Amino acid sequence: MVDVNLVPEQRLMAKRRRARIRIWFGLGGAYLAFLGLVLFSVHLIWIVDDRVLAEDFASSTRRVEQYNASILRLRTELARISATLQTHRVINSQPDWSRLLLVVGNTLGDDVVLTYCRLVTLNSEGTVVSTKNQASPTAETVAALFKGQRYVLTLAGFGRLQSEVSQFAVRLEQSGLFDGVNMTHQRREHFREDSAIAFHVECRI
Repeated sequence: MVDVNLVPEQRLMAKRRRARIRIWFGLGGAYLAFLGLVLFSVHLIWIVDDRVLAEDFASSTRRVEQYNASILRLRTELARISATLQTHRVINSQPDWSRLLLVVGNTLGDDVVLTYCRLVTLNSEGTVVSTKNQASPTAETVAALFKGQRYVLTLAGFGRLQSEVSQFAVRLEQSGLFDGVNMTHQRREHFREDSAIAFHVECRI
């Protein structure tokens, strides 16, 4: 028995075309949906990446600012420590003046007393170098204070007799510590309930 298709050929072809069109439309829709999903995912990732990059950049900027502030503080502290160290080195390189005072005390004897003692530094012009008017002397000014190693020790006091004052000056010269000893003032003045010879002597070192 032979099957006979009574549907016209044109109708069958149109049916097949509609079926193929539905398939293509279905595939096209699925492809467009997939493509839209991919584009949306890429866009979302791009936005998230931009936010992450912006946060990373802001965090890096804050860290750099913190590092710069720390470096500035460390530089300031290093400069202060360096100045202090240099000052200590300058001061530690100077003579032990306590020994000088010990020698001066040993030359006094029993009949001479001191009422004044001052040690000053002189520059190359012979002018007294001082940091008295400076609020905070630096290592450079301290170094300048001791530069040249020229000093003047000024002593003042009383002796019972003029001969005793003169002997005191001789003993200072004979100590070998001074380049010269100069008696700049001596005269009799009232001292306690009696009188004594007031003197003023300068010793160059």
